[in-house]
Amino acid sequence: DVEDLVEGTKAQLLDATSPQLLERQIASIVATELVVVQATVSRAVAEETARLRNATQGDLERLVDRKVAAWTVHTSRPDDSTTPGSAAPSGRVDYASFASGGRVVRHKTYDHPRQCDVDGLVVDGTDVRHVDLGSFTYHENHGPLQRFPLNHHAAVVHGVTLRVLSNHGNDKYTCLYRFSVHGARK
Repeated sequence: DVEDLVEGTKAQLLDATSPQLLERQIASIVATELVVVQATVSRAVAEETARLRNATQGDLERLVDRKVAAWTVHTSRPDDSTTPGSAAPSGRVDYASFASGGRVVRHKTYDHPRQCDVDGLVVDGTDVRHVDLGSFTYHENHGPLQRFPLNHHAAVVHGVTLRVLSNHGNDKYTCLYRFSVHGARK
């Protein structure tokens, strides 16, 4: 009887240390942990989906405002002085720190210019002078792309200054999508 008991215990001990049994026990533990991780991830995804679904319009507007504010907009002060890094160098309008991307433009009110003056910068040897190229009125009911004739000017203009004198609807800032001056050399 004792011999049978010892032999049975010996067989159980050998079974308990067999590689197959150990492998089954490890697989069972891993499967249990995977179920726990999957449940945690599923719960996090469901919570985030519910949070986004329940977001108010104000939350979405604040999110868009934060994304827009993340972009640097190049502007100059009315006195023509600029803060470091605020004025775009010649030939560069705007940039981003990656090879491709996009820009969000969002307007709550009318913020385009109304009255504008354009001056040309003429460099002749050491002589530098400003010439009046024209004054223009942007009409809000004439469409987004408007063209204005320049005052007659015979010299090559090396640069231009656009001065916004008044805006449609906003007294704090203005918005320009594109500004260009075209001419032909004689």
